Amino acid sequence: MYRLYTLCQSKEWLQIIQRMPEYDFYDTPEYHQLDTDGDALLFVYEENETTVCLPMILREIPGTSYKDVTSVYGYAGPLINKPKMTSVVGTGFRKSLNEFFQKEKVVSAFARLNPLKEQQTELLEGLGKTCFLNQTVYMDLTLSLEDQRKMYCQSLRRQLRRMAEKGIKSEVASSAEEWLTFGKMYHASMKQRNAAPHYFFPDSYFLGLRKADSFQTQLLLSRYQGEIIAGGLFTLCNGTMQYHLGAVKNEYISFSPLKQILDEARQRGSKEGMQIFHLGGGHGGDESPLFAFKSRFSPLRKEFRVWKYCTNEEVYTQLIKAGNGAEYLTEIPYFPLYRFI
Repeated sequence: MYRLYTLCQSKEWLQIIQRMPEYDFYDTPEYHQLDTDGDALLFVYEENETTVCLPMILREIPGTSYKDVTSVYGYAGPLINKPKMTSVVGTGFRKSLNEFFQKEKVVSAFARLNPLKEQQTELLEGLGKTCFLNQTVYMDLTLSLEDQRKMYCQSLRRQLRRMAEKGIKSEVASSAEEWLTFGKMYHASMKQRNAAPHYFFPDSYFLGLRKADSFQTQLLLSRYQGEIIAGGLFTLCNGTMQYHLGAVKNEYISFSPLKQILDEARQRGSKEGMQIFHLGGGHGGDESPLFAFKSRFSPLRKEFRVWKYCTNEEVYTQLIKAGNGAEYLTEIPYFPLYRFI
C-alpha cells in the first residue's frame, strides 16, 4: 500500500522527509511549491518500519487523458529512512509505484537523481533505466578551512589573491531588492547562453527561496567599486550545502568573481556546520567549461544520473507519432520525447 501527500499537507510531507537521513532542500514541500509545471506530490511506501518516498511533479499531457511524472529543478529521486533495508523493501516499493502509475494513467517518469544519495539506483532497479550523464564536484567541509583550500589548484589560489588586491568583495544579500537584482542578472546570463525557457525563473522563485523556513538560503553578491558584478545562490540543509545558481555581469566575466563567491561560500558553510559542499557538474558533461571551472576547487567527484521510465510503451509511441516525431524515435535522447517534438 502507498499514501500520497499534496502541498495542502505540507506539514506531514515535511515530517516524513525529515525522517530520511539523506534528504535535501530539493525534497521539501516548500521547494516544490515553487514549481508550476504540474501538481506536486509525495509518494510514500511503508513496509514494517521502513519508509520509501518519492517527491514528484505530476503533469497532464495536453490533449490527452494521460499524465507523466517529472522532478523539480535540481536533484531529486527516492529516499529511504533505513538505507540498509533497500534490498528488502525495494520490490514492494516498485510494485506500489507501478500501481500508482497505472491508476493515474502515467505514461512516463523522469527524475534527475541526487549524486549524494547512494541508494537511489538500487531502489529504482527494474523500473526503466538510470543513465550516467556526468560527474559532479564536491568539497569535504569536515576538513579544516586550511586543508579545504589546499585542494584548490594553484592558479585558483593566485586568482583569489588578485581579486582581493583589486578590492573585489563578496557579502551576503539581505534585502528583497538585492535578490531581485540577482534574478535579473541571472536571466541576462541565461539569455546570453541561449538557455532553455525552464531556466528563466520568475521573481516569485527567487523570493520564495529567500523566505524558505525548512531550509536555509544564502545569496552572496560580489561587488567591485560599489557595483554588484556577480552573485551565487546557495542552500544549506541537513548537513549539505548546494551551489544552486550563479551569474556574472557580462562585462566582468574576465574578473571571474564567482571563484571568490564560491570560496566565501565554502567558508560560511563550514562555519554553519555543513559537512559537504556540492558544487554540481557542468552542462554538456565532463568536458564543459563549467565543469572545468568547478574542478579547480576540489578533486572529489560523484556520479550524476537521470532516471527514465516508460510505463506504457504503446501510448508513448502513439504520442510521438501524433506529434509527427516518429523519425526521431531512435535519434534524439530527450525524454520523454513527445514533449520535445
